[in-house]
Amino acid sequence: MVCPKFGTPGLFVFYFLVCALVLPLMSVADGQPGLPSSGNYSAEAGNCPKRKPGEFATTANKLVGHGDYVYVENPPCAGEVSGDVKKLGRAAADGALPGLSEAAGPLVDQASVAAAKYIGSQVRGTIGDLLSKYTNPHAECQLVAAVIPKEANVTAYSLMAGDGDRGVGKCEKDANGWVVCSVGWSKWQDPQDETNEKTQLVGAVFMNWSHDRARWASLTVFYTMPNGRKPIDLR
Repeated sequence: MVCPKFGTPGLFVFYFLVCALVLPLMSVADGQPGLPSSGNYSAEAGNCPKRKPGEFATTANKLVGHGDYVYVENPPCAGEVSGDVKKLGRAAADGALPGLSEAAGPLVDQASVAAAKYIGSQVRGTIGDLLSKYTNPHAECQLVAAVIPKEANVTAYSLMAGDGDRGVGKCEKDANGWVVCSVGWSKWQDPQDETNEKTQLVGAVFMNWSHDRARWASLTVFYTMPNGRKPIDLR
């Protein structure tokens, strides 16, 4: 069992601490032991009891298929992530019912949107299009996003990659601003944060340019809530 170490404001967190009976590993069905499951975690929820009151984490995971065989280190991804995170947050807000501002959880694909009781059906197509637009002929790129409460104060992020039977690797920021993963042939772009009148959404693009291996992309957002409040589970 693993539990994410809560970071200090403005920092990336790239590792997880071992602790007993806290944050569950992904199930075998999810395909990648060693990564935290998608969902929300805190001492209040009982799944990360060593954390301080008021500290929360939300994890979103996505399986990213392999790209074509490439001869360059940094094949391009289509789209501009900062603008698309803003559009994604706006689409969620436009389709929201009362209560989304308190909700938190992974926003993975159209199926998860359909299951989220706070988001209206009229925006499913818009959100699905934005989440799936990054694939191109050279690298497989996916936008991984998490909804967190509007009033949450983001303190840190964790970006990780899972490589199947080869295990899980940390991802660290390099001098060029990319977050390079130790599993090789994969990177993250910097997370982008969009806050509007109804919600807050954090998204980051994971790029996998292995020609034969799919990878799990794992984004965890660490945050605090004011006045003893806690997030509502989006799912």
